[in-house]
Amino acid sequence: MNTVINNDFEQQYIPARIVNKSEIYIIYYAYHPVEKRLKAKKIRFNRLVGKMNKTALDRHVRKIANDINVNLAAGRNPFISSTWHTEKRLLEQMHFS
Repeated sequence: MNTVINNDFEQQYIPARIVNKSEIYIIYYAYHPVEKRLKAKKIRFNRLVGKMNKTALDRHVRKIANDINVNLAAGRNPFISSTWHTEKRLLEQMHFS
């Protein structure tokens, strides 16, 4: 049995993760075709801290991170795909009560 190793393989993305330290943000990495490397994308939520209660904010941030990971796993790339609207769409759909 032969094992084929493809040395040309480049990682296309690193899944989104939520960081909740001094600021709240989601960070993920996607392959940038012009720079030919993984490039970070960061979405900050600090200005929402006073407008939403903690539970609602946590739920909202988890939903956005999950949608980003679904898009990345489906092969979409925020640097080249015109169908990448998750970030903008979810931020526009927020309702503050």
